[in-house]
Amino acid sequence: MMMIRRILTEDLDAVRAIAREQLHETYSEELFRYFFEDHPGCFLVAEEKGRIIGFILTIPQDYSMLRIIMLAIKGRWKRRGIGSQLLSQAEGYAALRKLHTIVLEVSTGNAEAIAFYNNKGFKVTGVLRGYYNDGGDALTMTRYLPV
Repeated sequence: MMMIRRILTEDLDAVRAIAREQLHETYSEELFRYFFEDHPGCFLVAEEKGRIIGFILTIPQDYSMLRIIMLAIKGRWKRRGIGSQLLSQAEGYAALRKLHTIVLEVSTGNAEAIAFYNNKGFKVTGVLRGYYNDGGDALTMTRYLPV
């Protein structure tokens, strides 16, 4: 049975491996450790039978916004509702803290993620040219939560 919980120290390697496998950029161990230490309540994992199969990393900003830094699901676990459940937990976190906006950046070439976020009520609100280290562009996507 799959469960969503806060990340633990022993989950960091598995989370980094999923990020390396699934995300456009490569992120350092130090970056994951920083978010783990400074924003543990915003860093959730999906676990199935003792294995980490996905995660979401968010941070609150500007007293009214939650930024999704990363959301990734291990390849064979995609399209099973795990990303939706992680996103739902993040939305609950935002609502409890009276954060009215959720924002994220996604590669313009990641059609699967763009469709996922569109389906969840996010709208494209900007384009960031040269956003990624390889020079790739990103879309800013935003969802406004009910007040």
